Amino acid sequence: MHQRSESESNMQIQTMTATRFMCTVVFALSQLPAQSTAVLAEDDIQQPAADPLVTGRFAWTASRPLVTPLNHGGDHCYSVKDPTIVRHSGRWHLFSTIRSKKNTHQIEYRAFADWGNADQAEPQLLDLTGGYCCAPQVFYFAPQKKWYLIYQVQDPTRKPSLQPAYSTTDDLADAKSWSKPTLLFDQHPETVKMWIDFWVICDQQKAHLFFTSHAGWMWRSETTLDQFPSGWSKPEVVLRADIFEASHTYRLKGQNRFLTLVEAQDGSRRYLKAFTAERLDGQWSPLAAAKEKPLASLRNVRFDGPKWTDSVSHPEFLRSGFDQNLEIDPNDLKILFQGTNSKTLADRKYGEIPWKLGLLTLDENAKQASRRAFPYRHWTTERPFFKAGPTGTFDQVSAKDPTIVRHGGKWHLFYTSKPDKKSGVFMDGVGYAAAETLEQLQSARRHNLNAIVGDVVIAPQVFYFRPQKLWYLIARTPNDGPSELDPIYLTNPDINDVNGWSKPKVLKTNRQNKGAFWIDFWVICDSRMAHLSYTDHAGSMYRMETPMDQFPDGFAESREQLAVTVRGREKSLSDWVHPLWCFLTSRDNARFRRSRLPTVDTLTACR
Repeated sequence: MHQRSESESNMQIQTMTATRFMCTVVFALSQLPAQSTAVLAEDDIQQPAADPLVTGRFAWTASRPLVTPLNHGGDHCYSVKDPTIVRHSGRWHLFSTIRSKKNTHQIEYRAFADWGNADQAEPQLLDLTGGYCCAPQVFYFAPQKKWYLIYQVQDPTRKPSLQPAYSTTDDLADAKSWSKPTLLFDQHPETVKMWIDFWVICDQQKAHLFFTSHAGWMWRSETTLDQFPSGWSKPEVVLRADIFEASHTYRLKGQNRFLTLVEAQDGSRRYLKAFTAERLDGQWSPLAAAKEKPLASLRNVRFDGPKWTDSVSHPEFLRSGFDQNLEIDPNDLKILFQGTNSKTLADRKYGEIPWKLGLLTLDENAKQASRRAFPYRHWTTERPFFKAGPTGTFDQVSAKDPTIVRHGGKWHLFYTSKPDKKSGVFMDGVGYAAAETLEQLQSARRHNLNAIVGDVVIAPQVFYFRPQKLWYLIARTPNDGPSELDPIYLTNPDINDVNGWSKPKVLKTNRQNKGAFWIDFWVICDSRMAHLSYTDHAGSMYRMETPMDQFPDGFAESREQLAVTVRGREKSLSDWVHPLWCFLTSRDNARFRRSRLPTVDTLTACR
């Protein structure tokens, strides 16, 4: 890292335009409405190690084998594999495929309190088909208050004979209580010639069935929650990649984001890839999806003891819950997997491979890096550090719409002020206060910026535009202001000089939908362009852009583009969007991700 001069270091601003930026949000202003959020930044913030769920660079520690094959009734068991597991009533409930000499495909159940006792837990066989059944998935379907087991069976009347099926029970701990299998599809889908490893996950409206077909394809089918487990749609291919089988999909807890693990082949070895999507019916994007950058393989797994496997196969995340949403905690990632050493494959049939089960735990350094890099995954609400002013002041009623930066050893807070008409101030405006600590802002001197610039300004955003060496306030006029509702900007060469702000100027744009309502303007820059975002109070956010050397006047040549639509409950706060954009950087600062934080009913984490 190059050394900065002292003067350059003093001008370092971690605002929306900064590339080495750590996004932290404070939600602590008195009477703050749902649309208002401030972005805080430290002067000398340390760049944390990057979150593997952003960079795709994972590091794991593998346990010793925790579950090994056990014979049933004198039938020699070769392997225990294809695990699925939930934590319920203080115990782990593990279902696995076992491959034995006489009975080739059966499902085994074990229950135990902790992993140290997993291999001593009494195994029980599920009496489901009397023949072929394997590759289970277990979850609790809350709408019906039933436990479901999804697995595959054989039906000789169909082609292919391998078919997805389900069983149910009211008592997860009773291995004998599971119902006989029922096929998921009334007829085999004509578009599917081969399928394997079936997996169900639900969102708020639908159940989604995923499977693979050994040809580099992952498929999806869906049905409504009230029709589940029937009513499946025609399966469609949703991912084409160098993948093999065992696609398992989860929801990242606290995020509107989904993670799919899928097994791939590297010669005789198996390893895991990962893809992400924002919706279960959306597009899957690679996260850790190459031999050189896997989710888990010998490249990024070390062993807590002797190395016992060179394959990482058929994974199951340890979930944070047990219901149909299949949530996993991004800050506590553990994967149950099947492993074996390729040396044991010599002269063995596939069914005789001695698979065992082990646990991958995200390395502590990577886990702590994830927590440091994304502290907003778990919000902490503190007491308000800034409240409305005393009686008779320009911000007597409320202080809201905050924007804040750290510069010169001080926090500089700008906010929308709302006066009482009896105070002699009749319009909302912008207030300003500066202090060394957030707690000192409440007692700091407050300035009515409107009185200083002689115009009406509200809903500010502050940042330092380095190419021009100017501070900018992006704001708007109120609905009945002198320019009606328009984006405006003010400039100042010195943020410490409260009297140095220019008169407001209208930010000229070439807006197509001029008759529609627009509000809450926000600017962020990348290395080439400045981007202007705004919303329409109808659930949509728009964007314009201009080259950096034409900012702020170049928006007059840019047409608006729909950036995102947030679908919420009709006529509710979920239809109100406040565009807050930030840049998140990887540890090596080589790639930037633009992140959206709409503050609607509740604070929502950047993805």
